[in-house]
Amino acid sequence: AETVDELPSPHAARADLVATLATLNAGLPDAKIFVASIPNLTQMYLAARDSAQARLTWAVTGFCPVLLSDPLDRSPAAVARRASVETRVNALNIVIRAACAAAERCWHDGDAVHDVPIALGDISTRDYFHPSIEGQAKIAAATWDKVIEKGVLESGHTVTTFDDVSPRIAWSGTWATTSSTRDFGGSVRYPKTLGAGYYLRFTGTKVLIEARTTPSSGISEVRIDGKLVGKIDGYSPMTRYRQIVFESGALPSGAHTLIVSATPEKFPESSGRNAILDAIIVEDAGW
Repeated sequence: AETVDELPSPHAARADLVATLATLNAGLPDAKIFVASIPNLTQMYLAARDSAQARLTWAVTGFCPVLLSDPLDRSPAAVARRASVETRVNALNIVIRAACAAAERCWHDGDAVHDVPIALGDISTRDYFHPSIEGQAKIAAATWDKVIEKGVLESGHTVTTFDDVSPRIAWSGTWATTSSTRDFGGSVRYPKTLGAGYYLRFTGTKVLIEARTTPSSGISEVRIDGKLVGKIDGYSPMTRYRQIVFESGALPSGAHTLIVSATPEKFPESSGRNAILDAIIVEDAGW
């Protein structure tokens, strides 16, 4: 779009979405419909504008010039031009939410996709406009949380595995990655600083931790919802892959936080205090 007026108008977008939802409701009366918001395009622009490669790509492709042309121009006219895009996206998100609320069996993401933070690595280097694999993973994680929170899925047992590279896992301290085809997803992470840890917020009724056990691994503490619930002893005389080193047992249905912290403790025969993570497995009984 050369100008904001060439973008979809809120009135037309609402009419199209209302018609689409009505068609789905009539044709698939047992279906549940999940509607996501439009991402924050202004945040995408801000994340990439200082990249020379992004600026070159925008100039060559001509993507969305109302937002991306002359990306370093800070003149009042340029600022106003970009602000008009943000205003239009916000207006479209309002009508999307309203149309979903008025339809049968429609669940809205509560602007979760729009609120996903965007970094340069979350943007595809093909066009610096659409999400990269990492960006898609962030969006998927945000929408999945809302699907679970809003009860869109039918009750039933589910198992979700978060690999060590999952953007859902947060890290404290310094961590490094090592690879092996014998690991889940082909890699594990291990801390390079004492006291390092990792964190996952999840929805489920059970959580398990999978890791390598090695001759140089130590002991970690496991907390769920702030309570110390166990310890992981990662020592074994020889390296073993994809070992379940922690299992929570039954948890109340709903959202929980898992925090694992490396400690100075270790098995007497261990040569180190490593705390390896391969994957976190979340089960939900669908109670």
